[in-house]
Amino acid sequence: YPVSFLISAAIGLLTLMGQKILPDNLNFLANSGAVWMIPAFFMAFFFGRERKQSVVIATLCLLGCVTGYYVSEAIVNAHGLLLNYHVVIWLVCSFIGGLLGGLAGYYNRQPDGLKSRLSNAFLPAVFLAEGIDKLLHPDMYGHIIYGTLLTLLIGLLLYPAISRKECLRREQLLALCATTAMGLLFYELLYCLG
Repeated sequence: YPVSFLISAAIGLLTLMGQKILPDNLNFLANSGAVWMIPAFFMAFFFGRERKQSVVIATLCLLGCVTGYYVSEAIVNAHGLLLNYHVVIWLVCSFIGGLLGGLAGYYNRQPDGLKSRLSNAFLPAVFLAEGIDKLLHPDMYGHIIYGTLLTLLIGLLLYPAISRKECLRREQLLALCATTAMGLLFYELLYCLG
């Protein structure tokens, strides 16, 4: 468990560095909830032997990303670590994302069935939902259109990579659509809270 948190804290630091290095239209990729879900999902997949363990690993991973980012940001910008509204929102998202990402990582190992299909669709759907949400709000995200299109492309590429031979089955495509729609609702909620 501590290794998951420490690795993710380093990812949080890399997020801050990426924000400083990447050009404006790709900058949000460094600080994307979808990008942070990649290590959470795969740590749960590879190291979670039981369902509960997978959820704990994914949650610690996301908490590590948030902690690493905000601690690094406070050090780099020479100010105190603040527990403000945005930090609280991201901490809450860590628990929600850890639960869902942990379950997806765990059930991705299952041979077939609804849970397996939903878990196969989870990570691609997170990227697709984030990209679609940004397209729905051009007033706020219009300046990062290339990054938004890249997010959608990543989601589309992850789908066959994770679903493999199942990717063209009607049931798997429906799982992708349903999971993307749920993700879009979540991103819309974050937009409203933002």
